[in-house]
Amino acid sequence: MILVSTHKPARFPGVSPRLTFVQGFTLTEMAIVLFIVALLLGAMVLPLTAQMDARDNGDAQKTLAEIRDALIGYAVSRAGRPYLPCPDTDGDGAEDRAGSACTNAEGDIPWNTLGLGRLDPWNRAYRYRVTPEFSNNTGFLLTTAGDLRVCTDNACGTPVATAIPAVLLSKGKNGAGANANEVENSDDDNDFVSKDPDPNYDDLVLWLSPNILFNRMVAAGRLP
Repeated sequence: MILVSTHKPARFPGVSPRLTFVQGFTLTEMAIVLFIVALLLGAMVLPLTAQMDARDNGDAQKTLAEIRDALIGYAVSRAGRPYLPCPDTDGDGAEDRAGSACTNAEGDIPWNTLGLGRLDPWNRAYRYRVTPEFSNNTGFLLTTAGDLRVCTDNACGTPVATAIPAVLLSKGKNGAGANANEVENSDDDNDFVSKDPDPNYDDLVLWLSPNILFNRMVAAGRLP
């Protein structure tokens, strides 16, 4: 109980002011109030997190499209027959080439060579795999075929695209997960998975279509 005086002090000695008793909050009532506040805060945080994730995904997809355009611009600017850049395999941002061929078909994007930023919204390097026939500096022709595939699952029973010159990848918020479809995007082979996100899969995959690449080379006067 809390004693609260409701009258001014008495003006005459020996006369006490009247006291009124005010009931305070019980522990149970305080616990209920705190629980309600926690629910309200949780309801606010979840939509905010979803908005941040959507923003990051949108930024990553935009950057992947910019990288794809930069790959085409690189090919257009080459002397002789056009060719695509090699991946960066040592982390310095420059393409790694040994003679006419790439050191490796897969690595990070050569961000310094292309004049682009290196990291996705989750501070991981964008990945890049290229068909060797398109990256050899002897150049490619309209008849050159890619060796990469994009599928809807790791079994690749339903290819989305085939004969692809190059694939770009962001591992998303959860990074290199243990899900079989995400493992497929990290196993250093020619198959990649692109599908709707779910709790176990959030990779972002973008590929360079041979039709788009060839049309841009023809429009720029680089092929045939």
